[in-house]
Amino acid sequence: MHILGLSSGTKNGTSETLLKIALKEAAAASPDVTISFLRLPEVAIPGSEQPGIYDKRPALGANSLESIGQKIDDRPAVLEAILACDALIVASPIYTRQAAGVLKFVCDRTLGPYVDAAAVEKAIAGMKSGDPRFKDTNPEQRVLKPRVGALIAAGGATSVEWTSLALPMLHQSVFSLHIRVVDQMVARGVPNPGVALADEALPARAKRLGRNVASQLGKTFEEAEYLGDETGGCPHCRLNTIVVHGTATNDVDCAVCGAKGRLIVGDSGKIQVQYFKEPRTSVITMEGKRMHMEEIEIVARQTATSMADTEDARAEWKLMDQYKVELPSARAHAS
Repeated sequence: MHILGLSSGTKNGTSETLLKIALKEAAAASPDVTISFLRLPEVAIPGSEQPGIYDKRPALGANSLESIGQKIDDRPAVLEAILACDALIVASPIYTRQAAGVLKFVCDRTLGPYVDAAAVEKAIAGMKSGDPRFKDTNPEQRVLKPRVGALIAAGGATSVEWTSLALPMLHQSVFSLHIRVVDQMVARGVPNPGVALADEALPARAKRLGRNVASQLGKTFEEAEYLGDETGGCPHCRLNTIVVHGTATNDVDCAVCGAKGRLIVGDSGKIQVQYFKEPRTSVITMEGKRMHMEEIEIVARQTATSMADTEDARAEWKLMDQYKVELPSARAHAS
C-alpha cells in the first residue's frame, strides 16, 4: 500500500515538515506501507501562451515527462503518482486565511473532470451498455479504487478567523477522487519552520495523523472510519462552515461539501445545525457526485442551442480583447 504526500508550501517549511512526520510514522506502522511526496511548487506546467495546452487533460504515457515545444510538462507524472497511490495526505501553509494557491492551480490543470469518480463511473457503465456517447472514451478505472486521505494546514496566526478557510479549501482537492478523509489538522501559531518542532504536541499530532491513515488503508469509502479531532456538525466533512439561506425554516448548507440542514435550538439552549439524513447534495458522497453529473447533463441539453444563438453577441465582446494589458511574456513569445 502506498501513501503519497502533496506539499503545497515552502521547501522544508512547517506544513511540509508535518507532512514528512506523518508519512514517516505511517510507514513505520506497517512494513507493507511505502511513502513518497511531491512538492507542488516544483511542478512544471507549460505557460498558457501555448495554444491548446489547457484544452486537454495530460495523456498518460510511459514517459511521464513530456516535452511540449521547448517546455517540460510534469502533469502526467503528477497524475500517475496520484492514481497509483492508495492514500493521499495533502499539506499546505495558510496564506491569507486559505490554503496555498499552487494547490488549486495544480489540481485544476492536472485533475478536474478527468478524475471525477462519478464521471468515470458513468463512462464505464456507458461503455458496457453500448451507449454510443461513450464509444471512443477511455476512462481511467484506477480513479475508482478505494483511497483514504488526510489534510494538514499550518499557519502563523493563533486565531480561528485567520485559519478558518484552510481545511475547507483542502477538502476541494480530494473529493472528486472520492477519497475518504479520515483525519485533518490545523497547526496554528507556527510562523517559522522550526516552531512546529519546538513543541512536542504538533509532531505528536502529525504522527497520529500518519498512523490513522495507515490504519485505514485498503478500506472502501463506506468502511473507512473518521479518526480526526475536527468533529464539527457536518456528518460528511466534519467541519462547521455553513451558508445561512435566511429562509423561514432556517435552512443552511454546509459550505464545504453542500450537505443540507437547518438551524435549531438544542436542548442546552445553544443554536446548532441539524443535518438531514439525505446525503445526495454532499459533494463528498457518491450520491452527490452522481446528482451533479445529472444536473450538468440536463443543463447542457437545455442550453445546447444558445451557443449558436448568441454567436453575434459573443463576437462583440471578443473585440474587447483590444483592451487587454499586454504582458512581457506575450511579447517575448510573439518574437
